[in-house]
Amino acid sequence: MSKEIKTLKRRLKIFEIYFILLSVLLIISITLSYLSILEINKGPATKYIPIIKYVEKNKEPSDSLKYNQSLSNKIKYSYMKIPAVMDNSSAFVIAHLYIIPGKGNVYINVKDTLIDDDTQQSIRKAIDYATRHENVDKNKYDYFITINSNAAVLTGPSAGATFAVLTISALRDKIPKEDVMMTGTISNTGRIGLSGKVYEKAIAAKNAGAEIFLVPKGLSKEYQVVQQEECSSYGEKVYCDIIEFVNIEDLQDKTGIVIKEVSTIEEALPYFGIG
Repeated sequence: MSKEIKTLKRRLKIFEIYFILLSVLLIISITLSYLSILEINKGPATKYIPIIKYVEKNKEPSDSLKYNQSLSNKIKYSYMKIPAVMDNSSAFVIAHLYIIPGKGNVYINVKDTLIDDDTQQSIRKAIDYATRHENVDKNKYDYFITINSNAAVLTGPSAGATFAVLTISALRDKIPKEDVMMTGTISNTGRIGLSGKVYEKAIAAKNAGAEIFLVPKGLSKEYQVVQQEECSSYGEKVYCDIIEFVNIEDLQDKTGIVIKEVSTIEEALPYFGIG
């Protein structure tokens, strides 16, 4: 009997040691996880968030200097209006860009709005081009983009050229002219590609207070194919043909806003006062 008790005690001791080891390992794991979270939270991006929120609340980027001089001096900021079409009606969104020391991350805050893959890709492509254009190492900064919009969904790549100008402006610590707006996609080399619903976006730009609207090459006019039936009589026979014509409308005359064609970002920059 005493032998069985000794064996039981030995097993309990082994179990106790095993339990203690597990507890120690668990405590170490929790501690390491906590330290990792602390390291993330004190990363380069986080300490700038209060300044970003302060700027958004006070509307004026210069007011951030009153909040924290040392940190705000490291923030590069700019904003632009972007024409948009929502449910076949014209509107515009406002994009704010904050560039801070970081590791090349891109953060997009659209609050209650969904943003599709094409739009996200166009923003990233715009940042890639703009940093190369300015000879800046993209991976030395993080990019915070806040988009204020009443739209439920933002789709398409047609704001890419605007985001390229926005990024270049922020890197140069400049605010683009507010009376100029633009539409068009962006290529890796800075060429401005085609955009849809240019007429509606021109109306949106005009309603937003813009005096000049920049469009991709060839889109300052609207082309509409019109069909017309023509019939001719030959004795008792009547022959009818459908003739197609192309109506060309000048969008500047049609919308009442000055429209300029641009084919590259280099051509667009002077219009925004960034040249």
